[in-house]
Amino acid sequence: MTYDLGVNYKTAFNKTPVTLTAMCYNLTDKNYWTAYGNNLILSSPRTLMLSATFDI
Repeated sequence: MTYDLGVNYKTAFNKTPVTLTAMCYNLTDKNYWTAYGNNLILSSPRTLMLSATFDI
């Protein structure tokens, strides 16, 4: 089992609505194998993603 954690924050820049998002996948940095078709693939390490969405 792995844990993911994400947060969203809504704000505005120069009166433009913005949603800031931060997401962390595999929070505990656990190694595991996963099946993909006929192959076994090692898990991805802890991954942090940041994004901004502007509503214009």
